[in-house]
Amino acid sequence: MDIVASPVGELWLLDFNNYVIRRGDKGGVIRTMIGNGEVGDSPTQDGLPAVPPINAFFNHTTDLFFADGYLYLAAWHNSRIKRVRTSDMMIENFAGLGRRTYYDGDTGPALMASLDLPSSIARDPAGNIAIMDQANQVIRRVDHATGNIETIVGTCVVENNFACARGTQPTACPGSNKLVCGDPATECMFECTPAYGGDGDLA
Repeated sequence: MDIVASPVGELWLLDFNNYVIRRGDKGGVIRTMIGNGEVGDSPTQDGLPAVPPINAFFNHTTDLFFADGYLYLAAWHNSRIKRVRTSDMMIENFAGLGRRTYYDGDTGPALMASLDLPSSIARDPAGNIAIMDQANQVIRRVDHATGNIETIVGTCVVENNFACARGTQPTACPGSNKLVCGDPATECMFECTPAYGGDGDLA
């Protein structure tokens, strides 16, 4: 699914359907470095000790890169961003609560935010981490200094049974960053509706 060169020139390969990440050294020898090959989520929640990555469970990781002494992972079906400390090869959660169909947490700690299938990650020159929060239809950013998350591109609007009438603004879902066109009591449970719009306006 993805490949990246390590700071020392090794090739790391994201072996998507085997639920592992493998390393090819300069001599051409390949070795599994992260993941035990079984579906799951490790660590299962924030606050638990970091775990050795060779024992970790994953559910379809989609993107990876090295930065600041870590290997960052977009754990797609885990709905989390994880990272491995390269100094001792221990894995920890970086962002996301590991649950789907929610969208919340903006302005608070990234570890307490709900992501929905984060498919890609990148680092800006200031060290902030950008996350493509795929099913939530937004791009979010984790502040390097504070660890807080915010949405920088996109809007999640639910239009499951009731499309917004022309000129009508959607209303906020209680306790969520979603917006809804119908009744918040019944419509906010649904996922963000894929849409395309906004050219020429603020991202």
